[in-house]
Amino acid sequence: MPSRYCQTIEAFEIGNELDLHCNNANSPTSAEWAKHHWQWFLSPMQVQTFVNGYGPFLATAAAAIRSAFPQAQIITYGNSLPAATPLIAALAEARDVNGKSIDYTQWVDGYGTHLYPVADTTFDMIADATGMLRNAAAHFPHLDKKTFWITEWNPSSSSWWNGKRRYFQYDAQGQSAGDLNKADARGRTPAMNRAGAIQAFNRDVVATLRTAQKPVNISHVFFYAYDSAGPSPKCSGVKYSWAKNGQALQNLCVDGVIDPTTGALLADVAAAVAGTGAK
Repeated sequence: MPSRYCQTIEAFEIGNELDLHCNNANSPTSAEWAKHHWQWFLSPMQVQTFVNGYGPFLATAAAAIRSAFPQAQIITYGNSLPAATPLIAALAEARDVNGKSIDYTQWVDGYGTHLYPVADTTFDMIADATGMLRNAAAHFPHLDKKTFWITEWNPSSSSWWNGKRRYFQYDAQGQSAGDLNKADARGRTPAMNRAGAIQAFNRDVVATLRTAQKPVNISHVFFYAYDSAGPSPKCSGVKYSWAKNGQALQNLCVDGVIDPTTGALLADVAAAVAGTGAK
């Protein structure tokens, strides 16, 4: 299909968030992760279950892709949990049925990772995202030759599943009456809207880690949104300037780059995601 339309494919990500279900073996389930407060608890047998399932699958998929798209990069599944990074490390220390060492990461060019910081200030968002990437860099093998691909990230979407209120629903005074996050209590970052927080992430997380004394080799960054189809109690304080049928929208979270009343791009958010100034 791509060759038919004179298109190329830059990369393939093999799987999605398999750390939550370990290659659909339910070992462990996401409920078990939650029970352990999203901290590492897997037994050696559970790790082996993951390696035995995902490793051969990854190798087979990579071989098939390279035969058809030799220039495309191969990326591991997007790792969703910082605590699960040892699963990727285990792929480099596997053994086959004869006990021979095998490094499944030899088939990939990079590692997928998902970042959804849990933070209602920009300062904490930067610290959380930086910590997650540094933690992954400490576990992922061969990072002198391979890259990180941030295949999902959003500064606000984690509020959908962590039980917290929407981060961007305050005014400049910290009251629930706007679309800003909170200012840092020690004055390190002001209250920002989503566009400002995204720009801060690009500058203070991605660019800073790429150029640090001990750099993290970050390649591509993809913005991902969980927009609701309707009002949510988490968004009770959100007040946008948009109006539909003459009435201002309320109690609606928007995490993406689309104005829900018109279908048009939100210029400031889209520009921040693209790494440019607002037009």
